[in-house]
Amino acid sequence: MTDMKPRQPEGIPAGGQFAFALHPEAPISLAEPRRPELEGWPTSLPDPKLSIEVGDEMEVSTKLTVEGHGSITVFTDNPSTGRCDYEQFVGEFEDVDEDTMEKVVAWTSERHLEMETELRRHMKMAADFISARTAAKATGKPVRASDEDLNSLIANAGSVASEARNAGELATMAMFSREILKRHPEAVSAELETVGYDDGEFLGEATIKDAEGNVITTYGEDLTEDEAAVTDLLRSMSPDADNAAWSEYTLRAEEFNVTSFESDSRTLNLAKAADWAPGA
Repeated sequence: MTDMKPRQPEGIPAGGQFAFALHPEAPISLAEPRRPELEGWPTSLPDPKLSIEVGDEMEVSTKLTVEGHGSITVFTDNPSTGRCDYEQFVGEFEDVDEDTMEKVVAWTSERHLEMETELRRHMKMAADFISARTAAKATGKPVRASDEDLNSLIANAGSVASEARNAGELATMAMFSREILKRHPEAVSAELETVGYDDGEFLGEATIKDAEGNVITTYGEDLTEDEAAVTDLLRSMSPDADNAAWSEYTLRAEEFNVTSFESDSRTLNLAKAADWAPGA
């Protein structure tokens, strides 16, 4: 009698392709995903820090600093082609290999060109804004502006004013939040209340709460000398919670709570608001 042994294809467990088999679990990464802006930046290096510098002759350069490795300065070598070059002092980035250094320079050059373009756009807007006034002061007689000049002035002035207004409000929000956290380190949120009088509406009250939602204190009711600094900042912010620049830092905006209450649209996340910086 011949012993018949069924043939089993390699890689398929006995019992068929649907038989129970153990599979390794997909690896779980706890690393925080990198910001899109760091696409192309070498993963072997810490996150970079950038600062933009304008020289006396309006030349623009970008300084890149990497903790533990040093800094380089990138500038536009040929504006017509967008070609960049860089300066590197002796001892800076000596421990970085050539391939990694090429990636550092390429990433920084791309950021430099983006920032220089944005900066020069604002410089042009500022120049357009003051050019007629400067010329009139030099000659002692204003020159009648063309329709094109006026329309350009209106557009530029509106854009500059809007950006400045938003930046000012967000800076005020950050200072308000920092003042609260200095006085009450346990504070987590500030519910802002709009009040109205004959001269209009403004933010007149802020209820400060901890992580459990317990009320720590309220600003705006009974002014004392110590409260004045906080209350003045509060009243400088826009009372329109739906359209104010600070609305991006509320509990509703960041889905801080699963259930979003109407009051969440007026409640600041103090830690996040205090960390605001230009460009955030």
